[in-house]
Amino acid sequence: MDYKDSRTETFLKEATVRQLRELSQFPVGFLDGSFSFATIAAQDNYGPGHLDFPADLYGWAGLPYITTSTSPLVVKQFIDGPRPLEEVRAANGVSNLSGVNPSIFAWFNGYMWLAPAPTGVQTIQGDYRRDGRRDSTSGALITTASTTHTNGWFDEGENTLRCAVLLEYHESISKDGKAIQLYRDQVGRTLVTLKKSRNALRAGLMQAGDSMFSNTGGVPNKQAWRWV
Repeated sequence: MDYKDSRTETFLKEATVRQLRELSQFPVGFLDGSFSFATIAAQDNYGPGHLDFPADLYGWAGLPYITTSTSPLVVKQFIDGPRPLEEVRAANGVSNLSGVNPSIFAWFNGYMWLAPAPTGVQTIQGDYRRDGRRDSTSGALITTASTTHTNGWFDEGENTLRCAVLLEYHESISKDGKAIQLYRDQVGRTLVTLKKSRNALRAGLMQAGDSMFSNTGGVPNKQAWRWV
C-alpha cells in the first residue's frame, strides 16, 4: 500500500478473513480433497476430532463409499446423501441389524450421521471440498491473529485473494474509482480462470480411458461421477 499505518494493516487483515469467507463459496481445484477414516462399532456420527475425519470439510463431491471386497474385483458400496436427518435417525431405529454397512448419511451441525450405524470397523472414503476459511492442515479457522495458518487461497489462488482484499480496501477507505474498477475486473477474470482450470481438469479425468467403468462388462458407473 502507498500509505501504511496501523489502521490500514488492521483493515487488510480483517478484509482477508472476510474475503476468505466470500471466496469459499466458489469451487476451485486447489481446494478439492479426498478423505478416508475408520468407523467405530455402533457409533452413528462422525466429525472433526474423529481420527482422520477431514477437519476442513466444506461440502461433498460425489458420494462417500465403503470398499466391500478385495482383489481381484473391488466393489464399492456408495452411501447415498446427504439425506434429511430425521430419515437417517428413523433408519437407525431398526433393531437386530448385524453385518450391515451404512447405506445413507445426513450432514448436520458439522457431523456426518450414518444409517444403519456401522456394526464394526469400516473404512469410509470419498471426495470433498475443502473449507477456504480454514487452515488446510489443522482445520482451524483463519483469523486476524493467524501467523502460520494457510490454505490454497494463499498459494494457487493468491492473485484472486489479493485483488479481492484490495478491492474492499479501495471501496471502503481510499475511494479510488479507477482502482475499484481495476480490482473488480481482476477478481472477475481470475475467478473465471480458476473455474476453467477446474473444469478442464475434471474433463480430463472423465476421459481417462475406462476408469469410469466397472470391471464387469464396461458398464458406466454413474454414481462415481456425481460431481458438485
